Order: sequence, then C-alpha cells, then structure tokens
Amino acid sequence: MSGLFSGMKGAAVKGDFVSDTDGTYWQLIDNAEIATTRKHVPYVKINKTVIRVLNDANGQALRVGDQPQHAIWTGDYFLSEVKKFARAAFGLSNQELDELDGEQTEALFNDRMFNGQVVEVSANTIMLKANPARGLDERPFTKVRYVRNVTEDQVREALSADDIARFFPSWT
Repeated sequence: MSGLFSGMKGAAVKGDFVSDTDGTYWQLIDNAEIATTRKHVPYVKINKTVIRVLNDANGQALRVGDQPQHAIWTGDYFLSEVKKFARAAFGLSNQELDELDGEQTEALFNDRMFNGQVVEVSANTIMLKANPARGLDERPFTKVRYVRNVTEDQVREALSADDIARFFPSWT
C-alpha cells in the first residue's frame, strides 16, 4: 500500500507548546531565560502560567492554569522589548530602564530575577503586512504586551485560597 505516510518514521512529538491568545491575564513567570535555537540564534524564552483571566472579549482566551510560552527574538527592537518586559515584571520607571545597559539586562536573566514575578499581560491579534521581497504574505500575529507588575497583595486579594495554594504553595 502506498500512501501519504508510507516510508515515514521516527517523527517525535516535541511538546505541547501553548501561545498567548487574545485576552488580558495575570501570568506568573515560571522561567525567563536566554535560550538558543538549533541554528544557534539567541532569544529570550518566557514560560508562564495563567493565574487569572481579566478579559476574554472573543471567547478564545487562555484558561487559568494554562502555560503559554513567549519568545522575544533578536532584531531591531530586541533590547527595547526586553526592557518593557522588565518594566512590567519589576514595576520599573522608564528612566530606570533607560539606565540599564545590555549587560545589566542580561544579568537579570542569568540571576533568574524574573522567576516568580506576576505580570499583567495583554495579547491581541494584529495583521502583519505582506513582504514579497522575503516571500511573506499578510498574516496574523499575536502581539504580547507586558502591562504592569501585580503585587503579592493584589494577588492575595483577587485569587481564591485554593488558587493561591495551587500557584503559590510557599505563601500558605
């Protein structure tokens, strides 16, 4: 029998990657690190857990407990995007961010300073313009914005005792 899958073998499932979807959330930063692709391209990889859904306008938002990942790729706006993430994670001012250089920003990842922070995240789908020179058609893209830091007091006030025990076992 000859078919579409004949002769194919050894394809392993690589995981259960979840992306941010349209909505507004409180997300716990499980891990933020500098990672490298198989082709040795560095990027920032952020693993998160949704602890509260604030806005689900189109009925497609992530659910509490979902664990989306986000990548910030190197390019023209890389340091700016990483600093926006740092602003939300630590509640820093723009002036404090402007004073951080690349090495100081990298140290935040190396020292795992982001892990355990809670941030408000807003995600919405935008359409990227076609770029025929690069062979790219117009396509949807989920823009992820790290809005602000969410304090422990705010989390304790908003979440149930069960959710606090589930996501922050050291608090109980």
